[in-house]
Amino acid sequence: MLNLTRTIKDNLFEFTDDGILFNYVDDMDSRLKKCSEKAWIDKEYSNRNEIYVMLELDPSKHELTETYKVDEIESFRGCYDKITENIKSNFIS
Repeated sequence: MLNLTRTIKDNLFEFTDDGILFNYVDDMDSRLKKCSEKAWIDKEYSNRNEIYVMLELDPSKHELTETYKVDEIESFRGCYDKITENIKSNFIS
């Protein structure tokens, strides 16, 4: 499950997930590009216990109101969940 762990800047958010899909971070990373303005797996800090996922919103595309940020985070979580469910159903028995 994807958990928001901290807000690094007003438009940059860090999430963590358990490391169950650690062997698939490259696949996840490439799929995340389709989810959001800018999202990626922080491979430097990810490990078998935790996967670090970053989401950056582009303030030039939309005013960073609290409502907008909440909506974007929820949308991102839904997309991330679909990605992980797809990987689990295709690769993990």
